[in-house]
Amino acid sequence: MGFNNLIGNDTSKEILLNTLKEGRLSHSYIFSGPSGIGKKLFAIEFAKLINCNAELENRPDDCGCSSCSKIEKMIHPDVMLFEYEGEKTIKIDQVRSDLEEKVFLSPFESRYKIFILDDAERMNNNAQNAFLKTLEEPPKDSIIILLTQSLNFIIPTIKSRCQIINFTNIKNEDIQSMLLENPSIDDQNIATAVKLSRGSIGKALNIDKDHIDFRNKITEKLISIRPDRPSEIFSLYEMLELDSKDKGPEHLNNIFGIISDWVRDLILVKIETDKNQIINEGNYTEISEYVSGKSLISLLKKPEQLESSWYGISVLNANKKLAFEDLMIKLSA
Repeated sequence: MGFNNLIGNDTSKEILLNTLKEGRLSHSYIFSGPSGIGKKLFAIEFAKLINCNAELENRPDDCGCSSCSKIEKMIHPDVMLFEYEGEKTIKIDQVRSDLEEKVFLSPFESRYKIFILDDAERMNNNAQNAFLKTLEEPPKDSIIILLTQSLNFIIPTIKSRCQIINFTNIKNEDIQSMLLENPSIDDQNIATAVKLSRGSIGKALNIDKDHIDFRNKITEKLISIRPDRPSEIFSLYEMLELDSKDKGPEHLNNIFGIISDWVRDLILVKIETDKNQIINEGNYTEISEYVSGKSLISLLKKPEQLESSWYGISVLNANKKLAFEDLMIKLSA
């Protein structure tokens, strides 16, 4: 792709480029910002710039030198990405084996060894304190890049030893331009996809026609639910497959995200927000009729009810069917 072709966050891009041009590379960085906006991609492209075989001023955007090609494929011996997928916390033993034991080794074939740690906020206190020791005496030929969406969960002593680069959500027009080049989503669904992405490239790339059709089916069901129509609640629960053993926690989060968008739309329609701000804009008329007999006070309680139900199911392991049925009764009242 090339560093200059990365979408959005031009200020952050300029800061990083200037550190290279002026020879002010830091031994450690924190890339902080919402999930899915491209922090990992920025880190990889920055690593390519740092270890590129070509001079910075003469480097083409599509540089195909051996170093850039290896980093692109993540097979470069001096560039390592640690993600720890499926683990709630990053523990001290992992920090020691993956970082402490390797960070002081000399580079194999490039100028710098570069370590990229995703979701750094998942390091527990022991892991962060162990990591701090590395930052206190940083090796001259190693660079560490921490990626986080929750800067507040990084201890102050780590933050004080890193250069913090803040990333923000991508502009809607940039995401729209990107989606126009994506054949998996048709033009009529692009406006909806842009709203759903909320400035996240990662989310935008996961939105296709099937995803939008699934959302529309759920929204139509939600509009039809009433406290005195239990069969509609049972039907929705079966459709969502919340009891399926093949569906992981991501499926549950996706479902609750769709319901959250619906609840948000109810409130926005009630306070007569600009129609363009409604995610389920195609159901604007039905949503208007749905909220006509409901008070704003009752609608404002629904996000808390939704969050409480999600927490009970995902964290406290509450009975999914009973908790979901209770939630639907509360939301439709």
